[in-house]
Amino acid sequence: MLRSKLLIPAVLLAALASGAASAEPLRVSPGYSADPAIAVAETRLAYTDADLATAAGARAMLGRITAAAEAVCGQAQTAAQRAEVADCRERAISGAVARLGHPSVRELASRRMAEQAAW
Repeated sequence: MLRSKLLIPAVLLAALASGAASAEPLRVSPGYSADPAIAVAETRLAYTDADLATAAGARAMLGRITAAAEAVCGQAQTAAQRAEVADCRERAISGAVARLGHPSVRELASRRMAEQAAW
């Protein structure tokens, strides 16, 4: 089945839900949460133009996923929010990569996360 869009949800603490989003031209929409104390935001990515079988295509797709996670999770407004925003982005990227299910993108994302953890 050809997939043309990928949903990027991210669970945000209510205090972060109003945080500024990235300058990326992605439309972030409210999502559904069973817990009213948790705000959820989501965006969709089109990727019919990405050749995920190539290294360049996998890098481009992971870049789109990362930009979407930044848009959905917003920016930390305080030092205390940095860890929460970083966790939100990591979960959003991991979830989107898993839903996409493409080995090249999954491998690239794993390498990048390992590199970031090493810092």
